Amino acid sequence: MKTRANQRRGFFAVAVIVVLIVLATLLMAFTRSIVSQSRQSRDRQYHRQAIWLAESGMELGRAKLRANSDYKGETWTLPPESIAGGAHVVITVGETPDSDADASESKTIEVIAKFPLDVYSPASAELKLNTTESSTGDGA
Repeated sequence: MKTRANQRRGFFAVAVIVVLIVLATLLMAFTRSIVSQSRQSRDRQYHRQAIWLAESGMELGRAKLRANSDYKGETWTLPPESIAGGAHVVITVGETPDSDADASESKTIEVIAKFPLDVYSPASAELKLNTTESSTGDGA
């Protein structure tokens, strides 16, 4: 009788250990899934911010090119105090290759934005626009 009771106790102990191992494995998989989804959400947010910065750079480049046809571009470095994590935006204006329009009016604006700068691999966005906007000369 004693042997049979010991066998049952041993079986239940093994069953409890197996159930605990299965639960621990499920908990680890669930935790890994949550961490992965959190990272993906953060990366999408960073990429969206980089796109917004690039669009802002494009608008600035277009406005400055309308005001001054000699505008060649500029670089913004936004410190973490002005935007969390900091950002880097490069605006480049050049001549449009193989253009049908007058060479003096046809320009290409390229913008590259990186955000945030305080991470190993920042998100980046790149925009390019061929434009024939002419300068008004009035600074507007």
